[in-house]
Parts: sequence; structure tokens; C-alpha cells
Amino acid sequence: MKKLKKLIESNNIPRLMFFIGEEQALKDIYISRIAKVLNLPVKYNTNNRMGGLFKTPAIYVLSELEDVEDDYCIISLDSIDERTKLYKENKDKIYKFNRLSTAELIQYITTNYSLTEQQANDLAIVCRNNFSAIRKELHKFENYPEQDYKQFRKTIYIAPPKDVMFLLVESILTKNMKTLPVYLSYCEQSGESNMAILKALYSNARNTLQVQTTNGDLEKNTGLSKGQIYYAKQRVGFFTDTELIDMLKLINSLMVKVQEGVLDEAIILKYFLCNIYKKD
Repeated sequence: MKKLKKLIESNNIPRLMFFIGEEQALKDIYISRIAKVLNLPVKYNTNNRMGGLFKTPAIYVLSELEDVEDDYCIISLDSIDERTKLYKENKDKIYKFNRLSTAELIQYITTNYSLTEQQANDLAIVCRNNFSAIRKELHKFENYPEQDYKQFRKTIYIAPPKDVMFLLVESILTKNMKTLPVYLSYCEQSGESNMAILKALYSNARNTLQVQTTNGDLEKNTGLSKGQIYYAKQRVGFFTDTELIDMLKLINSLMVKVQEGVLDEAIILKYFLCNIYKKD
């Protein structure tokens, strides 16, 4: 990205470029900057119609490579196979638009909008670091009465990720208090069963405890698969052995009480969270 910025600033823009990545909003920003520097209109032609396409001077944004002649052409793709001839022959013309880091998004948001770092971080998390989604929400925020973020936040709805239960479990077992409330809210929105979440927590906490307390050949000594060991290793050290054992006992107790009709399933997850984080 630094190389592309320098080319734009020096007005030394190549006739052909490849913009690779899913961050379309970020691509659009750079396409607009290029158009401003060159003083040319931008024309999109994702269907790649042939015949007279390049007669009018412009910057053409296409989904496949064509003869650019004397015009400027940007090939916009979500991804490119680095083993292909196309990649190897145009390696020096490729610019990747990967997801921005949370820190980069916070800097962008706080620099351009009247939001605090905490609010910017919250927005980045709820939009899952998707710059396009963040830009859309920020545009709405600019027009929100009195720009009250707390009230505005209630209007934001991003479809929950498919693996939201796993993400919530990860947040709990790694004590990630920034993402935990977001994924908890997603689970509530999507109607995830609290019993199913506790069962997933039990299984993952047990795996973590096994890896955390076992030496030597983990596959052989724990009976876990390579995948289970890999994910368990990411959670090691956040809770002590004793805390993990207490967590397993609490989960088991809560599930039994729900089955016996002593506790309502609707409250068991928040009851669990209050108990394991009460010291924090």
C-alpha cells in the first residue's frame, strides 16, 4: 500500500494495475484518488464487453484482463492464484487490499470522525474489521441526531458470523473482554441455545485443561486430535488449572439444574459468566 501511495503522490501511475482483496471500500478510496490525480472519469465494466470499450479516455475497472491500449486499467479481484501465469507475469503490478488491523481502523475512525478510541474499537469489533461495513455505519452516524454513539450503536446490525458460538467460547476462555460482549449479543440475536454454548464451553475447557497439564506427546497422552490440540494451545495460561476444574464443575452443575427444572436455561449463561469473572 505504501508503494501505491507513493505512485499516486508522484503522479506516476501505471497504465495497468491489479487490486486484489475483498475490501472494496478501500479499493474505491484509492480508485477515487487515482481518478483525481489523473483527472479522468472511472468506468466500471465487470461484464467485460468488447468493442469500442477504450475509445473514451478513462480509468477502467474490470474483472478480467483486456488490452488497455492507451488507457488506464485496474483489474479488481477478490483473490488471485499465485501459481498462475497471470500472477507471475504481473507480480509488480499487484496491490493487495487485505483487511485492516483493528489499530489501523481505530486510527482511521478517530482521525475522521468524532468517536473515542473505545467507541472506534467497539465499531471495528461489531463490524468484524470489515472496512466497507464500517464506512457504511460511519456514514449513518454522521447523519444521526446529536451523534449520540450509545443510541446510534443500538441501530447497528451486522449479520452474526456462522461460527459465532465458537468465537464466544474463544472469547470466554481467553478472557477477551472486548469481543466477549459482542459475540454474546450475536448469540442472543441468532437464538443460540445456552445449553449448546455451555456444552461447547465444557468440551473446549476440558481440552484446554488436558493440554495445559500434560507434557510430552500431546496427541498420545491426551487422545486429542491435532486440531483440538492446536486450538487448546491458544487458550493455555488464561485460567489456572484449579480455575478450569472449577469451571467444568460449574458448567456440569448448571446443566444438571436446568435438566431438573431448578434453573431456567435463559439465565444460565450469564449466571456462569458472572461466576467465573466475579474476581476480575
